[in-house]
Amino acid sequence: MKSFEELLDPQVRPWRVGAPLFGLFGMIVVVVAAIGLFSVVSYLVTQRTHELGVRIALGAQRGQVVRLVMRGALRTAVVASVWPAWRATRLDPLLALRAD
Repeated sequence: MKSFEELLDPQVRPWRVGAPLFGLFGMIVVVVAAIGLFSVVSYLVTQRTHELGVRIALGAQRGQVVRLVMRGALRTAVVASVWPAWRATRLDPLLALRAD
């Protein structure tokens, strides 16, 4: 007689090894995406240094400048997701279910 755990162990062992690896790869992807987003926003701010300097010289508050930069960053993330989101709405449910 074997216990239920002994019977399932050969089937569950690969998942016990693979799950932490998937988690690690997921964290790496998040870090790379964050670095990429930081780089894009930093580049955009560098390109607008003169404009931001003029705004500050004319009396813009720090919060206003931060909101301006954040609005630009969010706009970049939204624009990057519009096409995939539009494609997702065009999926045929039957084809999507048959793909699995």
